[in-house]
Amino acid sequence: MPDSNVTPTDDGVISLKPFLIALRTERRRILIAWGLLAVVFSIGAVTYYLSRPIERTSRIEFRLLFDGADRGQYPNGTSFAATDIIAASVLTPVYERNELERYISYDRLKSGLWVLESSRALELLNYEYQAKLADSKLQTVDRARIEAEFRQKLDALRVPQLSLQFFVTGRTQSPPTQVMEKVLNDILAEWAEQAAAQRGAVGYQVDVLTPNVILKDTLNQTLLIRYDTLRRHVERVLSQVDRLTELPGATTSRVGPDELSLIDLRTSLTDLRDFQLTPLIGSRLLYSLKPDEAALNVLYLEGRLVELRRFRNTYRERKAQLEAALQAFSAESLAPGVPKLTEGTQAGAPAQMSDTFLDRLIEIAGRSNAMDYRTELTNRIIDVGEEGLRIDQDIAFYEEALRMLNAGRGSRGSAISEDDLTTVFDKIQTRVVEILDLTNEAYATISAANLNPRSVLYQLTTPYSVQTLRTVTPGYLLLTGVAVMFAGGLVIIFGMVGIVLLKQYRLS
Repeated sequence: MPDSNVTPTDDGVISLKPFLIALRTERRRILIAWGLLAVVFSIGAVTYYLSRPIERTSRIEFRLLFDGADRGQYPNGTSFAATDIIAASVLTPVYERNELERYISYDRLKSGLWVLESSRALELLNYEYQAKLADSKLQTVDRARIEAEFRQKLDALRVPQLSLQFFVTGRTQSPPTQVMEKVLNDILAEWAEQAAAQRGAVGYQVDVLTPNVILKDTLNQTLLIRYDTLRRHVERVLSQVDRLTELPGATTSRVGPDELSLIDLRTSLTDLRDFQLTPLIGSRLLYSLKPDEAALNVLYLEGRLVELRRFRNTYRERKAQLEAALQAFSAESLAPGVPKLTEGTQAGAPAQMSDTFLDRLIEIAGRSNAMDYRTELTNRIIDVGEEGLRIDQDIAFYEEALRMLNAGRGSRGSAISEDDLTTVFDKIQTRVVEILDLTNEAYATISAANLNPRSVLYQLTTPYSVQTLRTVTPGYLLLTGVAVMFAGGLVIIFGMVGIVLLKQYRLS
């Protein structure tokens, strides 16, 4: 009997010598089999990898710039959502303009578009200042300075950062890269144009009157009330013109067939008020009123006086409050009662800062915009004072009209017929409406010249990019290959060695 048979030793332990001898004998076949396994797996892995669906993501990142974007509102107060950017009203004209039906269906385009928020910079800022403020050795002054610096940077990063993405997977046909880049940019541009035209997202924040306010039905009122109402409308239009003249480029704007400027429009309104409306009410209209309307006219004038006197008191109180606030702020800025650094110290001795002084120093240092605040208070006091003067002028006007109406004096020869008064009223009203239309045209012209929706509503932060991925990654296939080769190697080794040992056993 050959000695190569597997036999236990004298102490009952099975010897591995026959196994090692068989492994040495079959090593070439084992390596060949293992190599064939590697080749077969590689071919299969490559075929599987190439056959898996491809995921392609086209992306443009941008920042919203209009007021209220961080609160989910357009400047006119209507609600804003990121999904507005990819709404059907935006996608439809973009789809048709770019003739995308050659590449992809409308539904597939719409389902593949996403608008996602991106705030990586905000996360990094939080991590940075959390580490700084965690230092227990920070002094009070340093901590206050770091907190103020953090709040300043935080406010700068609160502008919403968004990403417009188009995601396609599988073998679905999609537009070429160049076309997709244009489509994403066109979507943002179309949304900006619609937001400017329909949502008021672009435009200076100026309250603009419409002719409907002036043309509303006043036929049921007395002539005095109609004339005075028109005079007050002229004052409102003048205020609108004054606000428009403060806008950039307003002085060079020209409107209408006659190429009128805002100064021309203001001059026309002032002439209507000073040389037609006000004199007509004061010297001619009061003598032409119907006797049966006298009581109604008196009630109107007295009611206006009561209202204006209440406004005057309110403005006086507001002005007094603002002046008191300015005085208090100015006194506080001087930090009265705070000891100077040299107080209580001798010459050459180091200055000692008390806790009270430090607290006061921190409080004053926190007012980085003290000068701006002082200027704002001063401007508000001036505005309130000017409004108070205008109210005083209106009170004097109504008091004089009421005095003349109650006195009933004056030459009846100064009176004109009611038909003539109505004709004059209609002519003045028509002219005021024309000037208001020209004023609104000037506002639209100035806004269009200075505010481009594409540059005012959003700003691109990163260029267009495309990321292509497969559902199976090379790393996954590599790990799978290692596992298959390891398991396959064990199967090959034990299989071939087992066959050799089994043959030897049968021969024995």
